[in-house]
Amino acid sequence: EDENLDIDLLMQSVVEIIPSSLQNPDITAAKALVYGKQYKTVSHDETKWNIAAPIRSSGKKVGYLMVYLIHLPAVGTQKPFLPEEQDLIKGVCERLGKIIERIQANERLKEVEARYHLLTEKFSDGICIIQNNEYKFINSAFAQMAGVDEPENLIDRPYQDLVLKDFQDQYGAHLDMVQKNKNASHAIEYILNSKRGGEIWVEEKQNL
Repeated sequence: EDENLDIDLLMQSVVEIIPSSLQNPDITAAKALVYGKQYKTVSHDETKWNIAAPIRSSGKKVGYLMVYLIHLPAVGTQKPFLPEEQDLIKGVCERLGKIIERIQANERLKEVEARYHLLTEKFSDGICIIQNNEYKFINSAFAQMAGVDEPENLIDRPYQDLVLKDFQDQYGAHLDMVQKNKNASHAIEYILNSKRGGEIWVEEKQNL
């Protein structure tokens, strides 16, 4: 999993990996259907010797994963699939649902960030987004205040990099208060350390 993972890459990787995890990898094929799009290992006709499990994302069924035998094993007494293999497929599908949720959330976040970036670049005020005490977005005006050439240079950096040490405890407590009271707007004054040297008094208004 990484930030560049998409559903197509995820599902194609899974159907290619799954057969090697089962007792008869040489005669096992896999296919999946997610949001109406099909993924499969190789072109084989489905057989009656198969097991499958649904893929659910955000509580809704969005597809399924199926593995099947191309033909029965040479040893006739051997069961086509073990109970542990059915459990494996179910477990994989549960994991897939969570990963798909995360991929979709990341895609929505990227879309919001792109729109937000276009909007905030028109403002002369410095604007930033802080999550988990790290800068996740800043506009050009804020980058200029912070004394950095490119806004990307501050992404994923802790707010302590810019907030003067004497104000860090107060600033951290302020962030906690904002998180707990999401329906209110808050403001705080502190000194920001510019990367080019010097200190700047800032009045920061925070909204959620």
